[in-house]
Amino acid sequence: MPFIQLQFRRDLSSNWTSNDPTLAPGELGIETDTNLFKIGSGTNWVGTSYGGLQGATASIAVGTVTTLSPGATATVADSGTSYASIFDFGIPQGVTGPTGGTEGIQYTLTGSTIGATFTNFPTATTFTASTWTLFSTISFKVPPNWSSPNSVCWDGHAFYDFSLNNVNYWAVYYTTNLQSTLQPLLGTSATGATNINNAIFSSSPQTYLPFNLIIPSTHLQAGPTGTINLLVYGFTTGTTITLQNPPQISGRVSVALV
Repeated sequence: MPFIQLQFRRDLSSNWTSNDPTLAPGELGIETDTNLFKIGSGTNWVGTSYGGLQGATASIAVGTVTTLSPGATATVADSGTSYASIFDFGIPQGVTGPTGGTEGIQYTLTGSTIGATFTNFPTATTFTASTWTLFSTISFKVPPNWSSPNSVCWDGHAFYDFSLNNVNYWAVYYTTNLQSTLQPLLGTSATGATNINNAIFSSSPQTYLPFNLIIPSTHLQAGPTGTINLLVYGFTTGTTITLQNPPQISGRVSVALV
């Protein structure tokens, strides 16, 4: 009985491609590293199609997407199969941008007694009035972490220009209807006159004028209770509040940033 030996040409896929031989019709060529094969038709290797049935087209799908911390390296991993990939992504969060400008705030002043507070100011930002007489002090503290001079005195000292970022300011003025029971609180002697000097009198942010109030000493008498109105003024006026400590003083306060 004759012995028949079949020999197949075989090599690495890279060698088949680089040598590009021509297979005889019906001759089999096998790629040993991929297990794929071609059946010759008298055409060179590169121009011959692989034999066997063609498998299904591989698929790619998006799996989980995770947000990573700013500055982290983006990641991708395949949690699927060789022919059905599922890509899981890790995408770093963007780095925080620069801080924007201070947002305009509508301030609301509430309360009816000494120690009224701005209810919608940022944290630790308050308006306070201590002992509410002509010797009292008024302190403002507004964003960003800015505060007025330590005190604004009604005892003959100056009112101050409240500056914010060297651009905007608080325009402050007050009107008086001083009766004689208030005048002794100004701290003047019977032989002199009381001056309240250098107040900021402003009907608009463009107007900046000194305001001098002189009360002759002859008015330092006992008499009816009077009033003082204090206004912190701007383009937009805030909510009105009445601060009272009878019978010494009562008034109206409105606040706005200009």
